Amino acid sequence: RHLKIKLNNSVFSGSFTDALYDLKLSAEMDAEDLTLGKQQYLKNKNIKIEAGLEINNLKHSYTIQNFKLKIDKSIFDAKGSVTKHDKTFATNLSIDGEDAGIQTLISLLPGSISSNFSEYQSSGIVNFKGRIRGNFSKNQMPAIDFKFGIVNGTIKDHKHSQSLESVNLSGEYSDGKSNDLQTSYLHIDQFTARLNGRPLNLHYFMDNFDDPMLDAAIKADLNLK
Repeated sequence: RHLKIKLNNSVFSGSFTDALYDLKLSAEMDAEDLTLGKQQYLKNKNIKIEAGLEINNLKHSYTIQNFKLKIDKSIFDAKGSVTKHDKTFATNLSIDGEDAGIQTLISLLPGSISSNFSEYQSSGIVNFKGRIRGNFSKNQMPAIDFKFGIVNGTIKDHKHSQSLESVNLSGEYSDGKSNDLQTSYLHIDQFTARLNGRPLNLHYFMDNFDDPMLDAAIKADLNLK
């Protein structure tokens, strides 16, 4: 695991010497690199945080009272708690995003996936709900599950002069039953769009990020001339 950030400015306030106190946080930073296992999740992203936390030093617990995270132009809300036991963090977090940009969502996926979209430009509205539950440590990953949808999106491939418009889809990303790369999957089970003005439907299943297995089907009205 590797994290490299540059903290531009931050403000903390709270009764730090008390056993139980409320912490107010405002911070802006540049995430230059976040790598978990073999996967890179964040690279060169501007991040802003506004948060209120309840800190319990006796129980080593942190409860989120309010939390807003802005990555580039997309805003995410979070709630839940984290408790520290020795070198393990017990997490129970919910993360919601409304009106997030497609490009930002793609950039948050593991690098092995997001790199496949590097030649594309995209726009549209993304809504999603994410859950992170379980232990996080040097040898453990929590259960991660994100359900997402896109409304009225556009994806353009300028290299091949192709354009997808009126994109609507729903999908799910999870690290699976073992919470690792082998059981991780990305499933897009509903996808409708217009490809250069013609209707297109597909589903896309990618399982096992360690040794990817793909299952995809496309139904389209194409001009092959």
